[in-house]
Amino acid sequence: RDCQMLADASRRAGRTKMEGQCYYRMGVLYDNQQDYAQAIECYKKFLLACRRTGDAEGEALALNHLGVDYQLMGPEQYHRAVACHARHRDVADDRGKYTAHCNLGLLFMEAGRHDRAAINFRHALRYAIHLSNLSGERYAYEQLSTAGTMRGDTKFARSCMERCLALCTTANDVDGRQAAFSQLGRLATARGDFEEASKCFSASLEVKADSVESPAAKQIRCELGVALGNVAFDDFVRGLSDQLTQS
Repeated sequence: RDCQMLADASRRAGRTKMEGQCYYRMGVLYDNQQDYAQAIECYKKFLLACRRTGDAEGEALALNHLGVDYQLMGPEQYHRAVACHARHRDVADDRGKYTAHCNLGLLFMEAGRHDRAAINFRHALRYAIHLSNLSGERYAYEQLSTAGTMRGDTKFARSCMERCLALCTTANDVDGRQAAFSQLGRLATARGDFEEASKCFSASLEVKADSVESPAAKQIRCELGVALGNVAFDDFVRGLSDQLTQS
C-alpha cells in the first residue's frame, strides 16, 4: 500500500524513475507471495517507466522478471515467457544474455522441446566462457547433459557431464563433484555399463566420505548396490555361458 501511494505521488510529480522503482518493489513483494499475476502487472508498469526514461538496464531487469513470472504461471503462458526472455536477450549486456538463454533453455526443457533447449544452453555456455564465469559454464554443461539425456544422445550427455566434473574439480566444488559423478553413474547404468556405473557411484561417495548419512549419500548407495548387483549377474551369465560352451 505504501509503495502504491508513493508510486501515485511520483507519477503526479513527474518523477517517472521513482514511480518505476516503486512498481518494481511492489512486483518483488507480490512475487514473494507467489501472486504472479499481480507481480506481472507491476513489472509491466516498471517496464514502461524504464522505457520512458531510457533506462536500458531497468528494461532488461523488467523483461527478465516478466519472463520468469509468465513461465511460473504455466504452459498456457509460455508464449509470453518466450517473448519476454527473447526481448531480454536482445537488450541485455553479456551477463543478461547468459541469464536469458538459461531461462529460455529451462522453459524449452519444461515444454519438452529439448533441441531448442540445447541450442539456448549452448549460447549460454558461450557467454559464460566469454565472461570467465566458471559456475555459469558448469551450469550450462550440466543442463546440456540433461538435454542430451532427454534426446537419447547419451554420448553427448556423458561428454558434457565429464566437462562439468572437470570444472567442479578445478573450482574445488565438492557438492558439484559428487553430483557429477552420480550423474555419470546414472548415464553408465542407462547404457548398460554397470562396471563403469559402479566406479562412478563409488567415486561419488568417496568425494564426501564424511556425509555417509545424508539423503544424497543414501540414494547413491542404493544406486551403487543396483549397479554391483548387475555386475555380479553379468559375471554369472558369462560364467554359465562359458560352461555351456565347454560342454
